[in-house]
Amino acid sequence: MRPTFSPLEKRIMNDVSSDLLMQHTNEIAEYIRISGSEDEAKSLEYVKKTLRSYGLKVEEYQAETYVGYPESAWLDITEPETRKIGGTSNALAPSTPAVGTRAEILYLGPGDDEAFSKATVEGKLLLLEGLAEPEVAHRADKHGAAGEIFINDTYAHEGIVSVVWGTPRAETAQLLPRTPCISITQHDGDYLKGLLKQGRVSANLCTRTWRGWR
Repeated sequence: MRPTFSPLEKRIMNDVSSDLLMQHTNEIAEYIRISGSEDEAKSLEYVKKTLRSYGLKVEEYQAETYVGYPESAWLDITEPETRKIGGTSNALAPSTPAVGTRAEILYLGPGDDEAFSKATVEGKLLLLEGLAEPEVAHRADKHGAAGEIFINDTYAHEGIVSVVWGTPRAETAQLLPRTPCISITQHDGDYLKGLLKQGRVSANLCTRTWRGWR
């Protein structure tokens, strides 16, 4: 069944400019919009200027909030061979100690409830398929994992791994992530899975993130 549109809806769709949408996207994408940063403020100024050009009244509200962002991450393979794998840490995950977090790697596929129920994950670095997911990171916390390694696609994507939406309250603060994690490329993930087929694999995970009030 084909959708039907009212005259007003058709007029709105005809007025949408793909070129203008891309212009706005390119302007905002010029900035690295880390929460509370100067670049975020600059991108907001562009949005406000654009909205005012349409005759809209813009009011800005500011509040101190709890935010986090990734800084750096890498994985040093220590057994059965040595190799350094780069990646990205994930927002609101904690940093590892300065010396890193050393543990055996355990492949856990999608990291769903069934996968966790069939494996002993305590003290292990979990190798997981897909983008960094809050629910998966939360399961890893609950089961005592040492950390998580998320296998992404061609690129290692930044993301957020907290199940808490917005600034945590007193009753939700305990749900903030407790274990460090890293996102890596599919290529590096395939390398790790190949090593695991040969036997035990150990590594040292090093991550740096920022968490705090801004």
